[in-house]
Amino acid sequence: MPGSARVSSRASRGWTRDWWTARRFAACTQVTPSPLWARLSDRIGRRPVFALGALGSAALAFPFLRALQQGDGPLVVVSGIALFGVVYSAANGIRPSFYGEMSSTQVRYSGMAIGTQIGFALGGFSPVIATAIVGEGSGGWVPVALLTAGALPSPGSAR
Repeated sequence: MPGSARVSSRASRGWTRDWWTARRFAACTQVTPSPLWARLSDRIGRRPVFALGALGSAALAFPFLRALQQGDGPLVVVSGIALFGVVYSAANGIRPSFYGEMSSTQVRYSGMAIGTQIGFALGGFSPVIATAIVGEGSGGWVPVALLTAGALPSPGSAR
């Protein structure tokens, strides 16, 4: 998401170099919260912290993309810090241990590697697919929302 948003916005908005420096700063802010989220997950469990990060990222993606669309530099920075630095770092900070603990020790390495790589490969094409299916007008977001909803885990996939 950030890469495709950056390319399309940069080309069409003509933002200054200062704003892109500020946006990079917003992305770098996740360095501090990630270990804090990991520590919290050691106390309350990985699943609640991961869910908070995933749901928070989904919710904050809308203000971030709206700010990019409007070309509102300060809002891009603020929403970028909230999205990447706070909530995304919750899921990203615990992902390796969370995924590793889903498999038994006999297949942990393979289970984590195969599962994440298939997910990354499929998820990597999501921006291209979303761009291809987005519609015109005020309801143009519905096909993309359906694509996103289809990518959500089913209730039966939980242990």
